Amino acid sequence: MTTTWTTPRLHLVPCTRQEWREVGRWFITLPDEAFDDGLPPRLWQHIITGRFFDTAKPYSLLIAIRRRRQQDLIGAAFLAPQSDQYGKASLFLAPPFRGRGYGTEALQALVKYGFSILGLRGITGEADAENHAALSVMQKAGMNLRYRLKTEMPDGSIRVIIGCTVDCEPLKFQPTAAS
Repeated sequence: MTTTWTTPRLHLVPCTRQEWREVGRWFITLPDEAFDDGLPPRLWQHIITGRFFDTAKPYSLLIAIRRRRQQDLIGAAFLAPQSDQYGKASLFLAPPFRGRGYGTEALQALVKYGFSILGLRGITGEADAENHAALSVMQKAGMNLRYRLKTEMPDGSIRVIIGCTVDCEPLKFQPTAAS
C-alpha cells in the first residue's frame, strides 16, 4: 500500500526516479539567475542528474506533485528529517505553475504530514533573501522568519539565506491510502 495525499487541487504521491529526473530537466533550461533559492550549485547538479534521488531516498520523503484533474507532474518536494523531532522541507515547481498557489498548497500538505504522520515538532525551509515568491509560499504555509545566514560567494558577493520554521500545533489531517 502506498500513502498519497490529496488537497483541493493536488495529488501528492511518492516520487519515482523518472519523475525526479523530469523535474531536474526543467531546471536545465532555466538561466543562471533563476537559481536564487539558496541551494548550492553542487546540490542543483545532484538534483538535475538524479544522484540526489539515490542518496536522499533512504532517509527523506520524496514527493511528486500532480494536479488532481489532469494528473500531470508539476513539481516535486522532499521532507528530510534533521533529527527525531525536526525536518527540512524543499519544494520545486515547474515554471509555468508558479504563482498560482500550488506551492503553498503542496507545502501546507507536506507540513501537516510531517507533524501528524512523522511526529515532527518543527519544520524548516530556506530561500535566498531575493526569492520573494519562495518566502511568500513559506509564510502562507504558516512558517515564520527565524534566521538569516550570510555567505560569501566565490565572486566576493554576499548571499543572504532566510530560514523560516513552523512549529507543531494540533492539525487535522489524514492522508488517503491508495493501493
